[in-house]
Amino acid sequence: MSLSIHTSSCDHPNEVFTPPPLDRQLIVPQIFDWHYLHNPDHPVFVYAHRADAGQIPALNQITFKTVVPAAHRAGHLVAERCGFDLNNDYRTYSTVAMLAIADTITTFTTIVGMMRAGITVFPISPRFSPPVIAHLLAKNGVSHVLVSPEQHLQELAKEVITEVIHCYSECEPQIIPMLESSDLYANSKYIPLSIAPTNFAGFGFCESEITFEQLPKRHWDLEDVAMIIHSSSSTSQYPKSIRWTHRIALQNTMAPLHSKENLSGQIIGCHGIELFHALGLLFLLFTTTGGITLATFPPQSPAVPQTPEAVFEGYKVTNPAYALANPRFIQEWVKDGTKLNFLATMKGLIFGGKLLASTIGDRLSESAKLLPTYGSTEAGQISAFLSERTSSSDWEYFQINPSCSTYFEPLSDTLSRLYLLQTPSQALSCVNASIDGIPAYDTGDLLVPHPSRDGFWKVLGRASERIMLSTGEFVRVLQPSHSALAMLTEDQLGQDPRVSSVLLFGQARSRLGALVELKADFAFDPERDIDKLAEFMEYFWSFVAKINVQLPKTARIHRELIIVAKPSKPFTYTQKNSPRRAAILAEYQSEIDGLYGSPVLDSLYALDVSST
Repeated sequence: MSLSIHTSSCDHPNEVFTPPPLDRQLIVPQIFDWHYLHNPDHPVFVYAHRADAGQIPALNQITFKTVVPAAHRAGHLVAERCGFDLNNDYRTYSTVAMLAIADTITTFTTIVGMMRAGITVFPISPRFSPPVIAHLLAKNGVSHVLVSPEQHLQELAKEVITEVIHCYSECEPQIIPMLESSDLYANSKYIPLSIAPTNFAGFGFCESEITFEQLPKRHWDLEDVAMIIHSSSSTSQYPKSIRWTHRIALQNTMAPLHSKENLSGQIIGCHGIELFHALGLLFLLFTTTGGITLATFPPQSPAVPQTPEAVFEGYKVTNPAYALANPRFIQEWVKDGTKLNFLATMKGLIFGGKLLASTIGDRLSESAKLLPTYGSTEAGQISAFLSERTSSSDWEYFQINPSCSTYFEPLSDTLSRLYLLQTPSQALSCVNASIDGIPAYDTGDLLVPHPSRDGFWKVLGRASERIMLSTGEFVRVLQPSHSALAMLTEDQLGQDPRVSSVLLFGQARSRLGALVELKADFAFDPERDIDKLAEFMEYFWSFVAKINVQLPKTARIHRELIIVAKPSKPFTYTQKNSPRRAAILAEYQSEIDGLYGSPVLDSLYALDVSST
C-alpha cells in the first residue's frame, strides 16, 4: 500500500546543506542524528506520486526531519522483534540478516536504524540459492532474518532455515517480519518523549525539539562492526562475508567531498539501487556528507519491481541531474533512441558493479556522459566520485578516490595490478598482501592507464582465470570444472601439435575468442604470409570445432575471433612456464578491440558458426 507521509513539494531540493563534522567524533548513525538538528529540511529522498492518466506526477521529498525519527523507530522495532534489550550502552547483539525486496526508502531507513541501535545488519541478495544463504547465515552467527512478505521469499527463507538446521547444527536463525513502510512512515506520527533526550547531548538539542521516541544512547567504538556485506561470489564457491567497521563505513562517506562539483541539492536517480550490494550501501553513506538527494520509487508495499522500463520511467518523472544505472539496464536502453535522447539530458550516467560492454558504451557515450564508478566489497569506493570527463572516448576511465592509498604493481609497460594500503587514514576490511612491509589488500584487478591523461585508469579485468561474457556467463579458461560453461580450457586447445599456448579472451564481450601462439617449427608472420595463415586457419578450425560441439553456444570460440600471435609480440612466460596472461592480453588489446569493434571482412576468417 502507499503511504501518506509528511513531505513537502519538491520543485528542486533545498540547496543549503551544512556538512557534518568529520573528525571521527561521530560515526555514521550519529551523523544522521546530527542532521536532524542542522539540516532538518534537507531532502534525503525524492519520489513521484502516482498520477492519473494525462497528469504530471507530483514530486515529494522526505527530509532528515522525517528520516531520522523513522530510523529510530526502525531500531526499536527490530530490537523488539528480536528480543534485544537496548537499555545497555555497552551491549553487543547477534547479527541480524535481511532477506527482502522492500522499497529503497524502507530498506535504507531500517539499515540506518539498526546501525543506530547497535545491531549488526547483514543484507543478503534474495537471488542466492538456499545453500549459499544458509552458508552465509551460519558463518556469521546470524540469530534472526528479516524477511519481506512476498510468498517466494517466505518459501526461500523456510528452505534456507531447513538447510541451516540440517548442515549447521550450531545455528538456527529465526524468521521475523521485515519492516514495511507503514511501520516507519505511516502519517509520520511521532511518539513524544517521556524522558530527557540525554543521548543527543552535545548536539545542542532542547527537550522540546525532540518529538520522537529515541533509541537509547550507546558507547561507540570505531572498530565495532557496523554491517556485513557479501561479495558476488565471482571467484569462489561461496560469497565472502566482509565486515565493515564503523571506521570503514565512516571513511567511505568521504568520496563525495572530493568532487569538484558542489553536490549539495543534486538529485541522483537511484531507482535501480540494491542495498544488499556494496555499491548501493555506498550511496547510503554518501547521503551523510555530500548533500545529495536520492530519487527512488515511492515507499510502498509491495515495492515497485526494478525492471529496466520501470527504472527509466522513474528517471523521467524525477528528472535527476545524475542517475546510477545497472549495466544490464543500460544494455536495454541503448536500443531505444528516445531513451538515449533523455539520458543525454543528464549531467552524467553513473554505472558500476560490472564492466559495460565496449560496443554499448561507445554508442551511448556519443550522446550521454558516462561516469564509471569502481570499488569492491572488500575495499569500498576506489574511484573518485564523479570523475572528470573531457572526451566521450574516455568513458571507461576514472580517477582514483583521493582518500585511497594505492600501489600499482607493474606487470608490463601498460598494465598494473592494484593494491590498497593500510594507513592511519585508510583501514582495510581485508588484508591479503604486504607491500614493503605495509599491510595491503590485493584487489586482483588489472588496470591500464589512460594513454595521455595522467591519473586516469580503466579496469581491464580480473587476474583470476575466468572470463565473464557480456551475457553474465563465466568461462573458466585454465582448469577443468564440472560446469558446462567451464569445459572449454586453454589446455584442451593447447593439445594441438602445432600450438605452443592459447589464451582465451572475451571479457565483457558477447563472444569468445582465442589468441594462439605457434611452436617455433610452425611459426610464421600472420601479417605477411597470408597463404600460411589461410592454411593454418583451416587446419586449426577443424580442431576447435570438435571442442565447440560439446559446449553451449555462448561458450564457443568463433572463427573470426581467432588471432595468430605475431613474431614481433611473442608470449612471455612465468618460471612455471605458463604464459603471463594479463601482460600478453594487454599487448594484443588493440588487435582484440579491432575484431570486436567492426565487421571482419577478410574471407580467411568469415564463417557461419551457427551450425557448429
